[in-house]
Amino acid sequence: MAKNKPSVSPLPRPTNLALVRAAFAYSAQEPDEISFGEGDLMVIIDKSEDDWWKVRCRGKVGLAPANYLKTDAATGAYCRWADRCVF
Repeated sequence: MAKNKPSVSPLPRPTNLALVRAAFAYSAQEPDEISFGEGDLMVIIDKSEDDWWKVRCRGKVGLAPANYLKTDAATGAYCRWADRCVF
């Protein structure tokens, strides 16, 4: 006998993600920090602190030094095609 499973709708993907690119490589010094390479593209999650921003890069989330990050003119400040971006 088949069980009826409740219908689950997928969450909508965001359409505009704030992006930054790493100007320099960084190796995490604390557990809440994130390591990244020069040129890595990241999604900004929280930039309420001036010096450290919470970002997602390569599927991981952590704090990154804001002075290592820059807006990339080639990609713009936002990714309008979030479903095609891999972070």
